[in-house]
Amino acid sequence: SDCGCVDAGNSGDDCDDCNGTPNGSATDDSCEECSGGNSGHDANSDKDCNGDCFGTALEDSCGECSGGNSDHLAEGDIDCNGDCFGTATLDSCEECSGGNSGHLADSDIDDFGLCFNGNSLQGAINSADAGGIVTVPGGTYDETATINKTLTLTGSGSITGGVVIAADDVTVDGLSLSGEPSQKSTVIFVDGSTVRNNVTISNCTIDGESTGKYAFYGSNALTGDLSFDGNTIQNISTWYVIDNTTSGSAANALDNVVFSNNTLVNVTGSIAFRGMVTDPMTSATINNNIANDSGTLTDFWAFVEVDNSEHVEAVGNEVHGLQGLEGSVSWETHQVFQFWSQAGDWSVDIHDNDLSGNEIGIAIATGGAFFVPSGSIYDNDFSDNIIAITAETWGPGDGDCGDDPGARVNAENNYFGNTGPISDWTSSTATCWVDAEPFYLDADMTTLAAEDCAGTWDGSATDDSCGECSGGNSGHEADSDQDCNGDCFGDSYEDDGGTCDNDVSNDCAQYSIELDRIDLVSFYALPDDNSIGNVLSGIEGLNPGVLGEGTSAIFVNNLGWIGGLLSIDQQDGYWIKVTGETDLNVEGLPTDPGTVYSLHGGSNLISYPFAGSAPIVETIPEDAQSSIIGIIAEGDAAYNSEEGWVGLMDLSGTEGYWFITSEDVEFVYNPPASDNNLTRQTKSRKMLPEAYFFAQSTQQAFYFVKSAEIDGIPLDVNDLIIAYNGDVVVGARYWYGETTDVPAMGTDGSTIYAGYGEAGDKITFKVLDASTNSLIDMESEGETTWQNLGMSVIQLTNKVIPEEISFSSAYPNPFNPVTMVSMSIPTEMEVHVTIHDMLGREIAKLANGVYSTGNYELHWDASYHASGIYFVKMIAGGQTNIQKLMLIK
Repeated sequence: SDCGCVDAGNSGDDCDDCNGTPNGSATDDSCEECSGGNSGHDANSDKDCNGDCFGTALEDSCGECSGGNSDHLAEGDIDCNGDCFGTATLDSCEECSGGNSGHLADSDIDDFGLCFNGNSLQGAINSADAGGIVTVPGGTYDETATINKTLTLTGSGSITGGVVIAADDVTVDGLSLSGEPSQKSTVIFVDGSTVRNNVTISNCTIDGESTGKYAFYGSNALTGDLSFDGNTIQNISTWYVIDNTTSGSAANALDNVVFSNNTLVNVTGSIAFRGMVTDPMTSATINNNIANDSGTLTDFWAFVEVDNSEHVEAVGNEVHGLQGLEGSVSWETHQVFQFWSQAGDWSVDIHDNDLSGNEIGIAIATGGAFFVPSGSIYDNDFSDNIIAITAETWGPGDGDCGDDPGARVNAENNYFGNTGPISDWTSSTATCWVDAEPFYLDADMTTLAAEDCAGTWDGSATDDSCGECSGGNSGHEADSDQDCNGDCFGDSYEDDGGTCDNDVSNDCAQYSIELDRIDLVSFYALPDDNSIGNVLSGIEGLNPGVLGEGTSAIFVNNLGWIGGLLSIDQQDGYWIKVTGETDLNVEGLPTDPGTVYSLHGGSNLISYPFAGSAPIVETIPEDAQSSIIGIIAEGDAAYNSEEGWVGLMDLSGTEGYWFITSEDVEFVYNPPASDNNLTRQTKSRKMLPEAYFFAQSTQQAFYFVKSAEIDGIPLDVNDLIIAYNGDVVVGARYWYGETTDVPAMGTDGSTIYAGYGEAGDKITFKVLDASTNSLIDMESEGETTWQNLGMSVIQLTNKVIPEEISFSSAYPNPFNPVTMVSMSIPTEMEVHVTIHDMLGREIAKLANGVYSTGNYELHWDASYHASGIYFVKMIAGGQTNIQKLMLIK
């Protein structure tokens, strides 16, 4: 071998490295290239920055391996400002912003939301899509807005260079407009280079700045519909305010015109809407506009002129002050409305306008080529005009209407004041186009007929004895303001006893009390003879019995009334029992409202001495309320809790009440408001299901349910809470919220009250769940022992029926000196729970007897036992459970 190191039996150049150098150090690298030693090749130098042999990945300007298999785009970490890993990005306007760019993102967007527009209104219009909306922000735009496409231009801005309409279907809304475009001295100009169809100007302020410009000029290039609605037009001092034509002869085919709800201020020009003779407008609507230039002497055509429309409606307008120089009355000037047509049959509907204080109200051109209208003019005010309605024989013809055309305007019920109602400028021909009689004129048609006090011409209303306009159409009955003594606007009245005066103290009251077998009542008025036989004589046929506080009486045939109760007192309440339903009618003098009620500590059965009703918190003086624990009525109760009164909220006349007081107290009721003067207000309660009916008893207790839940969900108003004594229903109430009062009736010894509550009985509760129509057993927290006139606050939750016997760990444990254990009983069974000491001796019994299904808590008080270890033992259902207890003192 050349190497001299070949093992015996071996031949060849085994000691050469990959470069052929004997005993050389060159080796193949990861890319299988001979490297190192004398090879002249650096190991792994064929790998790119991504580690790929012969790969093409290279580090970019930010030093990141990019291209090849690196999954990194070269220079991808350079932001738009040329910074490696910078945060600058292109904003909405494609401008490099943020980072080190020195440019604030989206700062090139103007108020219109456009890039590089510089708040140009015209730029916004040009950028908008046809049929779109351009909203003009608040601010002033000193430019002319040329609307060159179908568009709605709206907003709150002010345009000071006027508006050019150069497209169809254009709406301008809500803007302030002034100035003028270059084409015409008008605020709004319709580009007449071609016909423009449908234009609406609404809710704008159009200001002519008193420089002689129009508000709107139509260039004789409008078709379709033209609408002005809700605008304020001001400071117009030229012959025309609005004009759709270039001359008096229209060559543009408008269809419908609306001019409504506009207000005109300091305007001394005419509003003209002209249709074509050969193609008249379908309608012109002039409604609810206001113009008042009283005192301004002007010389212009008319407030509104409408020519050649098949129908003209003018309703609810208020226009005043169209007056020329004194003595300068002319048919051609100072009219509120001038309407005419040369296009054929047409009609008018002009009503409910206030056109007072003008030179001329309505002018209709007649004669020659002009057609006589049909329709109606009514309920307009023409007072203080020089002329109300005039007809001008204007144009070619013989100066009159000629033969009666048949069509006539009915002009009923207009008000003229001192105005000459009808005038013809050249001849007496008005009667050929209006029916004169409804104007209520005399035979020579120059003198007005009388207007009655209600404003009706030839009406029958007159002033009555009290100077009030009455009868006719006045809506007032003659002498209805006299009291029973004949005094105008007097305050005397006739009471139920027929006495006419204004003294309430001697008023005789008549009222009825509805009785339905057992009722708790009182009497707010009684006759002088208040004996029980006199007051209750009307119900003696129904075997009545009466119970008061500690006294009673019954009626026995052939014997009369027997018992200790001899008379009925206005301050007392009474249970009345009868054998059927009836009304007890009572007549007498009301209780003195200053009557003092003196209550002793405990239960007091008293009256409410007024015919009306009032809230407890208002009718009982505040200083007396703190001594009152609760109030019990027939089937209702109120409880004076720490949060205030809950349950029954009002006291009512003819109802009796048990007042439960904590001490002696005196008070005088505050009377109810006059609008609550309703005897024994009807109580609105849902009808109970028949299965849960119960009989009203004179013995009753109440449970105020502060909260009630089923599976953690509060009851709703369709859930019924039912009170049971054993398995007998003794009361029920639909839940009406915190705190619902649930009655529980007791027995008075009668057979109909068998099983009802007696002192010491435990009342239980169930809920008829409206959502499932199921009856749910409820557990009570609070006192449920029944006693007559008892009241307590409780909480209800549904019982969870245990599935097995359980005996929970004592808590606390260790304890001092009381601990508690809980047990669950799945079915009725005998249960024994005892306490034992360390020697196994029984030292206390916690349970010993039969327990029904439920969950129980048992407490052991070890106050008299020494510290140490004890055991609690439970035996139930064949099971025994024992726990260790530790008492530490």
